[in-house]
Amino acid sequence: MYAAQQGYLNIVELLINKEKGMKDKDGMTALIHAALNGHLECVKFLAPLEKGMKENDGRTALMRAAGKGHLECVKILIPLEKGMKSNRGNTAKYYASSHNNKDCVDYLSQFLEENDRPSIPSFESSSTSSHSATSSLSQPPEESAETSDVPGSCSCKDLFDAA
Repeated sequence: MYAAQQGYLNIVELLINKEKGMKDKDGMTALIHAALNGHLECVKFLAPLEKGMKENDGRTALMRAAGKGHLECVKILIPLEKGMKSNRGNTAKYYASSHNNKDCVDYLSQFLEENDRPSIPSFESSSTSSHSATSSLSQPPEESAETSDVPGSCSCKDLFDAA
């Protein structure tokens, strides 16, 4: 996995028979690491061997590549992982949108799934209850060391320290 994370294709090729499908403590495979870091040649090599595998939180290599804006990796992975969702029901397009990766959002829009979650919450008319209008906002983002850079997030401690 480390070789894929660093983009060392020749080492990935040497280790594939022993490490194919192996997961780290977060459930990440070599393909997911390669996609997260934009290592296109590793993604091309690993995609047929580890396609569709999910991390512990249900994210796939396609979701990771889209979230980081690695469009060329997204293009390789879309035929293999289109339509898959994380444990929270998020799609690759959701991750691209939530990290402001317009090129990936535009590309993934060609493959819009009927039940893709909207990238921007839509508010219902004032005739509906406030609970139903805000229910899509009440779900906290998925947490991991790789996603702690969610734009606009801060802790309560940060707010008090700033005062």
